[in-house]
Amino acid sequence: YPEIRQASANLLQVLIDHAEPSDSAALDALYTVISKTLDDPAPELRRAFAALMGQLLGMYVLPCNDEETVGGAFTNASTSAAVKKKATPSPFPSIDVAVVYIKDTFCSTSNGHGGIGGTFASGAVVLATLFHTSGHHLTEPHFQSTVTALLSFLDLPLPSANEYVRVRNALGFAFRAAAKSLNERDQHQWLRTILSQFNDSSALSHHQRLVLAVECSHLFHALGEASVVYASTAALALTNLLTHEKHSLRVEAAGALASLATAVPYRRQAIVDLVLERLTTLVDAALSLAASAADLYALQGHSAALTHLLRAAKLQSGSSLNGLFSMTLYARILDLAERMLQSQFRRDDLADPIWLTCTRAGWELVGALLPMHVPFTASQTTRLCSLWSTSTTTQARDLSQELLRLEGALVALHMYLTTLPPDPIGLAPFFAQLLHATLTSVLSMGVPSKQRAKVAKHRVLAWLLKCFTLVPPTLVADSWITLLDLVAEFTTAQSLTSLARSTLVPPTTTAVPLSDVASVVRLVAGDLPDPMYPDALNFTLTLLLPDTAMSDIELETAYLDHFVSTGLPRTSAFTYVRMVDASVQLFPSLFLVIPHELQLRVLQHFAGVLADPKVHLDVVVNVSALLLATVREAQS
Repeated sequence: YPEIRQASANLLQVLIDHAEPSDSAALDALYTVISKTLDDPAPELRRAFAALMGQLLGMYVLPCNDEETVGGAFTNASTSAAVKKKATPSPFPSIDVAVVYIKDTFCSTSNGHGGIGGTFASGAVVLATLFHTSGHHLTEPHFQSTVTALLSFLDLPLPSANEYVRVRNALGFAFRAAAKSLNERDQHQWLRTILSQFNDSSALSHHQRLVLAVECSHLFHALGEASVVYASTAALALTNLLTHEKHSLRVEAAGALASLATAVPYRRQAIVDLVLERLTTLVDAALSLAASAADLYALQGHSAALTHLLRAAKLQSGSSLNGLFSMTLYARILDLAERMLQSQFRRDDLADPIWLTCTRAGWELVGALLPMHVPFTASQTTRLCSLWSTSTTTQARDLSQELLRLEGALVALHMYLTTLPPDPIGLAPFFAQLLHATLTSVLSMGVPSKQRAKVAKHRVLAWLLKCFTLVPPTLVADSWITLLDLVAEFTTAQSLTSLARSTLVPPTTTAVPLSDVASVVRLVAGDLPDPMYPDALNFTLTLLLPDTAMSDIELETAYLDHFVSTGLPRTSAFTYVRMVDASVQLFPSLFLVIPHELQLRVLQHFAGVLADPKVHLDVVVNVSALLLATVREAQS
């Protein structure tokens, strides 16, 4: 029973608390017992025993004054060899040797109860506890070797990209624990050490550089304006990453650059000017010559950086207009974005990768620019409406390219409608007609054959539903039946008008489980994290989930969803499925304005779905969310 194993963990905790570092026999005995428990099938006990192991290994760290030990396992091979020969560890001369020992001993890529995710979840908790309890041993002479030891976890052979995501998350957990264990002065040197790793980037894999870029972002915020000491070095290192061939690394480098600009506001303008100047040069080259793949990587990376810089500045300022950028800068960015958007109409002289990269990057810039200054956005409305009118017109292209092109326009339109809610007697009829025409054209595309296009169509429909939510429902009467049909299909997997049109399976609803249904110790692999759980347990549960990988576009969409949600009033989230969430947002206002006969038809459909004894629990949750949201809307 897990409760018995939990009692054992509590007993071991008491024994470790009263153990002396000099009593090697007692430490070895405790090590022998705890080492057999790290693969516990219960996530909470896996976390507890891993924390005990980290605390215990901290007692084995006995630094000596011999300068030969500085540099750790990477310069003292005999120490590492001696550690591996024994069933229990020998005293570690420095904390980086302990890190290598943890990797070699506990982080095997063979599957245990929790697979690779469970193994590295345990290893990361061991590392985090080691840093927490023995942070005083993590001194500046060992920073370089400790960072190298942590990055060496990614040198292990892993079977899939999803497992690399798990290991990167595990290393991020350990890196942040190490930074938190340091005082402010040492955190400065820790950041300097991490930045120095980029100087030898040829020896690093892109997974290792991803970890370093993310940790830079965290450290900039931890140090605040004190990061100005490293602003030039960091900006140079991160802008160099904006040209990398891996999209995920370009996105994270852009996020880290925005983090630096937020932490050091008086360097923000210089960073924005640098990125904008480079982006302008790249766009000029791409639109006049045959751009290479490397040029397009750089163009996308710099546009992502400028987008993140604008969003970060907006998040930092909130509703205030003080401290943001000049109207001249906004005009320059919009002019550049419009040039990039015009590339989608140059089919004869531009290759598909060039116009598609420029178009999506241009819409990203427009979407980031719109919330920055409402008067400027209002003054550009005619210009923007012209762009949306021409861009949402269907073109004879490859289906996936057409959907990706439309997605960019809809994201920017959603940002505009969020920033400037349309006047019912002003532009709202125009946007209603635009959305109806776009919805009709997207649905007429049928079911794409390629997986990329299928996923893109799903995202486009989600953005369409989100845009319809921001338009007065009385103006979209032409779309009522179609929208209700989509809501029914996306939440119940049964279309309202014809069951033959149903093409989706019920989306898995990640409703947060109630903490009082079962005790924490009774959680199993696959259970979802909960805000009420400790950080280490949520981290362990996350790495034990079947799939933790996100595509590059999913990652960007998650960033954008977070940005949009910060400007809206907080509501109760029913699920974390984007399409279901969009349906729940749209359905109440739509249901309350449609004719009573149509309301009855919708309710009959939901009643028929719920009456099915074989109905999925996910469908029940989705329908309940729709009805509850409708009741709340009617009461407000």
